[in-house]
This record gives sequence, structure tokens and C-alpha cells, in this order.
Amino acid sequence: MFYVIGSGPSGISCTMALLQKGAQVTLLDPGLELEGNRLDQLVRLREAGQEKWQPADLAFLKEEVSAGVDGIPLKYACGSDFSYRDPGIDWRLETEGVETRPSFAKGGLNTVWGASILPYRSEDILDWPIKEHHLSPHYRAVLKYMPLAGSNDLLEQVFPLYSERPQALKLSS
Repeated sequence: MFYVIGSGPSGISCTMALLQKGAQVTLLDPGLELEGNRLDQLVRLREAGQEKWQPADLAFLKEEVSAGVDGIPLKYACGSDFSYRDPGIDWRLETEGVETRPSFAKGGLNTVWGASILPYRSEDILDWPIKEHHLSPHYRAVLKYMPLAGSNDLLEQVFPLYSERPQALKLSS
């Protein structure tokens, strides 16, 4: 039995790889979740249908959002900071020099930002013991079950798509 901690993109990729090899896997994600009242509001929106939504029904989605010329200092999900909240456990994380914050939410920060899984560029791993050609089969394996939003363009020269079937990014309602 293998135990995988976390249901973000890395945890899901690890779980899928193990399952494809026939392993028994338990995926654990004890993270924080969106508050019940906000989840209830989302369910009501879904059940009502987009054509019936009123501005007042959507107001909770933008609570605590403060965008400015410098961007969004902290992006909330449905007006909630649950994905940034400290769970009250001493994790002894070393974060000096780290630019991103850890998330203790189920699914991690992709609950707010979505998943971004760019491949390493060859130039970025010159001093690593493994090279880009060692990683490329693994990128391709992940993209067999994880959809990729992308397109064949000039950026592909820097960040190869590793997929023959990139999909256009679908905008949400």
C-alpha cells in the first residue's frame, strides 16, 4: 500500500503513476475546505442556472478582493481565505527566500489559482544530475490523463507542450 499526501497536481500525478503500475494507493488530503455557507451558495448558483443569476447572488464571490495596479495581493476563492489559512499545526516549514506561500487547503493553491505545471527548461537545470530528456517521458505520461490548456505557438520553443492534443483554455462563467 502506498500513501500519497496531497491532492494537488503533484499528488494526483504520483497517484496515477502508482495506479497504472497496479499499486494500491490511498490518497490523503486532510486540508482545509471552503466554508459550508459559501459552498451552499455555490450549490444554489449551480442549481439555479446561469441565466437566473443576479448581481446580488454573485456578490460573495468578490468579497475581500482588492485588485490594484500591482495586481491581486491575495486571491480569495469565493470570498474565502481558506486556502491560505494556518491550520494551527506546527509544520516547521522553512520559508526564508521562498516567494510562494504554502497552502493547507485540500487541493492546495490550485483551488484558487488553478494548476500550472510548466516543464523545467534545459537552461534552468544545467547543474542538476538529470536533464530535460530524462524528464520528458514523465511529462508526456502525466499529460495522457491530465488535460493541457495550451496552443502550438512560439512559446513552445521555450516550454514544449509534450502533448499532441493541447486544448484551448475554456473560460469559466
